[in-house]
Amino acid sequence: MKRFAAFDSAFLVVVSLVSVSYGADYLSIAHTPSYVSLDKKVETIRVTDIQHVLSAMFGFTLHSDLKFTGLYANSPFHTPTSAVILTVYGGSDFLQKREDPKLHLKLNDLYVASDSLEHRLHHAYSEHSNVVEIRLETKVKDLEAPLDHLSESKHVMQKHVSRLIPSTELVNSTEPGIQHFLHQISLISQSLEKFDSGENLGVADFFSYEIKLPITDTKVVSGEVDALISALIVKVNEALGKLYGDDFVFLLASLPGSSAPHSRRTRSLLADEETGNSTLDGNAAIAAAKVAGLSSEWSENYPVIFHIILWLVVGMALIVIFVTHGMMTMDPGNDSIIYRMTTTRLKKD
Repeated sequence: MKRFAAFDSAFLVVVSLVSVSYGADYLSIAHTPSYVSLDKKVETIRVTDIQHVLSAMFGFTLHSDLKFTGLYANSPFHTPTSAVILTVYGGSDFLQKREDPKLHLKLNDLYVASDSLEHRLHHAYSEHSNVVEIRLETKVKDLEAPLDHLSESKHVMQKHVSRLIPSTELVNSTEPGIQHFLHQISLISQSLEKFDSGENLGVADFFSYEIKLPITDTKVVSGEVDALISALIVKVNEALGKLYGDDFVFLLASLPGSSAPHSRRTRSLLADEETGNSTLDGNAAIAAAKVAGLSSEWSENYPVIFHIILWLVVGMALIVIFVTHGMMTMDPGNDSIIYRMTTTRLKKD
């Protein structure tokens, strides 16, 4: 599976808006394909259930931890092609104003996890699936192709923000919270444009984004922040529609802003291109992967080889057990092989 530190495939989009206020938190359904529906009578969903719901939408077996019972597949022959999770910390009030169908969120976790979904996508589709992540702590130096040319420069940031809202004054602010907010907006916008050509799309893609809304008491700034988030959501929705047609799910979630991670690094069990695969050869790749604490990527023939070795060992062990048991319980009579092989031959005159 092609894994990009900032973006992924088969388009289900989850936008998580995490709130600083003490109001209710929601999961808002901005878009679902016609063959997927959610029961409006089910009013609550746990934060940890979000990735399992997406996993079920992709057609995977229901996770044992999934408690949500409001998901319905109207057609067993169609599954969405993509999913995106955009976690915006501090967006509860913003999300509450939207007219999308909503579910109340039960806060049993501090952020929307995606490790289980990513693991399933990798094992099901391998390199034919994309996973893109832009977290709050994402740096451009962490990104991989085809997103390795994203820019953190202020000029590029201003250009992408101005495309969303041409006359915003936020770009002139020196407030660190606002600057980080605009930086995340710029990275997400750039990552979407990297897929405009459609060349890097996979069979099933997953996108995970995070943004933290700046805390401000100024209504003008707050209004521009809301307008910028709305414009970004429209751009994501339009980009997904262009790339995947109707085959994507777009969800918006709000969580408490205090749960925004100050430092949370996720890592794959597989070595990346610089530590464990084709960019290094032989012993150098193995040594680099060990230093990084990562395993090298296994071959697509690994399951076949594993089963051959496993059942060969099991079969040989059973043979040894049965032969041993047979010899231990054999009657050492005159006509037995034990008697014939162990009896000293009598000398003949």
